[in-house]
Amino acid sequence: MGVKKYQKVIALMIIIAIFPLLATPLSAAAILQVSGPDWQATGVYLPEGQTSLLCFQGNQPNTVLLTGGNPTGTSSLNYRTGKLIRFSERNLTLCNEDSGLQFNIDNQQQTAWSINSLNDEFPLTFVPSAIPGDGTQQVYGLKDRRLFYSPNGGKNALERGAQFAGRVKSVATTVQDGKVVYIMVKENGDPAQDVAYPEPFNYSLYASKDTGITWEKTYSSSISGYTNYIPMLQMLPGQATPSSWLIMAVRSGSTPTGTRTVYQLSIDGGHTFKELGARGHYDELWFARTNTAVVRLSSRQMSLSRDGGNSWNPVKLPAFVPDNSMDQNSIYMLQARNAPDNLFVMQRVISTYESNGVKGTVYIHYSPDGGSTWQELPSIDLPYFGLDGAVISPYAPTTLLAIKDRQIYKMELPQVEQTLTARVDNNGAAPNYYPETGHNISPLFWRYWVSNGGLAQFGFPRTEAMREFNPEDGKIFTVQYFERARFEYHPEFAGSNYEVLLGLLGKQLTVQRNEVPFERKVGSPDSSEITYFPQTGHYLAFGFKRYWEQNGGLGLYGYPISEEFSEKNPDDGNFYTVQYFERARFEYHPELKNTGYEVLLGLLGNSLLRSKDWLGQ
Repeated sequence: MGVKKYQKVIALMIIIAIFPLLATPLSAAAILQVSGPDWQATGVYLPEGQTSLLCFQGNQPNTVLLTGGNPTGTSSLNYRTGKLIRFSERNLTLCNEDSGLQFNIDNQQQTAWSINSLNDEFPLTFVPSAIPGDGTQQVYGLKDRRLFYSPNGGKNALERGAQFAGRVKSVATTVQDGKVVYIMVKENGDPAQDVAYPEPFNYSLYASKDTGITWEKTYSSSISGYTNYIPMLQMLPGQATPSSWLIMAVRSGSTPTGTRTVYQLSIDGGHTFKELGARGHYDELWFARTNTAVVRLSSRQMSLSRDGGNSWNPVKLPAFVPDNSMDQNSIYMLQARNAPDNLFVMQRVISTYESNGVKGTVYIHYSPDGGSTWQELPSIDLPYFGLDGAVISPYAPTTLLAIKDRQIYKMELPQVEQTLTARVDNNGAAPNYYPETGHNISPLFWRYWVSNGGLAQFGFPRTEAMREFNPEDGKIFTVQYFERARFEYHPEFAGSNYEVLLGLLGKQLTVQRNEVPFERKVGSPDSSEITYFPQTGHYLAFGFKRYWEQNGGLGLYGYPISEEFSEKNPDDGNFYTVQYFERARFEYHPELKNTGYEVLLGLLGNSLLRSKDWLGQ
């Protein structure tokens, strides 16, 4: 998508289902007053002059971003504590909730500033226009129709695709893998012109899997006519969208009200396209990728495609409330960014028009399974059209926020997290999909999984990569759960051996245990078979010590946090000699002696998921 287009998305704050990568997911039901028992008042109010929430701060829990108002600038507001911090005099234009990157952009001047925090504000040498959804700090952007790439949020910029310099019209990257990037290039004619006038021109789509170092031309075509524009690139919304899926938006029309955009979907990296649908000034069109299908909402009809858009099957939606207000854009679709099977269809029904605005109600239809079944959530009142806003948290736990009389209200949605372990489709060409559990290993974690023991050490993936609040340190990370571990991506360590760390599952699962094996012991001199760790006050000995030393040691398992003791295994019901570590549980299996498998790792990933009620009992 071009910069001009994405800035319009931020201004409107409603086109969530079409533009999730370049701007934060912003609620389709943009104007809310809360009613119903499931909404809770937080007691936290927006400052005077503020009437809406822009987005969640991507790396700070319970925090939303506000911009504009008087005075102008950008602030963060914690809706649990009420703490308000004005950290920049510049207005926020683009926020990415997956990475926490935040930018102020002036499209006319082609200038941009990073405004991540009070002590982290600097100018960029390009204008950001594409940010991946994988939690990394990678950014792509344009300057004078030249492509730039930054691995660290804009601090350093590398020009890519020098052979296309001055002719790059749009850029898109992906949710799954920030190394994959697509560009649309105008091959001839005036590079500054988007419209095919006064002469037709040719354009081509190029794809790269290595941040733009090498390129493949995947598609070419021509365009003519003064009302036809060069196509723009977007990614199909949804965290489960494969990196080879993208959208080409083909615009035609000479006036804003006469403009029509046809959306074409490619599922083969841009080699071929098929039409998804069209959107005009008064048309409804919303689409997204769930775990297993493409969902499309148009003219109050929903349909699903499980074959990449070749065929469509209708979905029975709940009955809409009769509406005679002639509100042309009264139906919206919202997708939970962190859990793509969770869909919300919102109907705005206007009841009265008054001097101070519009009154009405928003009815919410919710599907936890990609549109197969539906249930009703409490309806919400609509006092002032165009002012009050709603946002849904992009990380677990999931919360919906709304505004009433400047006060923030919240509705917790724990049922969303219960879908995170649901089976998904194979979303990539790489051999990282495991039908045993129905999940893909994220490109972000694949190398670490393979190089540190793979299946034997970590087990199968139990979720996709997602954003989650970590109670151990109070931060939000991109994580992925496996049977025996939780992988965490740490962008602050990008490029080092600590970019991926294992979650402290052993510590997290035993924090309330005070039995004798978990009590600190007094140290005694070490021997070749026994080591004492004063950091936690526990011993490591014999077979467990040898396994610990030979299979990753401190970096992989952490310190021991218990002594050896006998415990019932919750997965098979048998008793084993076990020992807990910060990141693991060792189990001694005498029945496997001398096989190389007499020490096995406990399924702590499964245990934690089960304790969260994400895996069932």
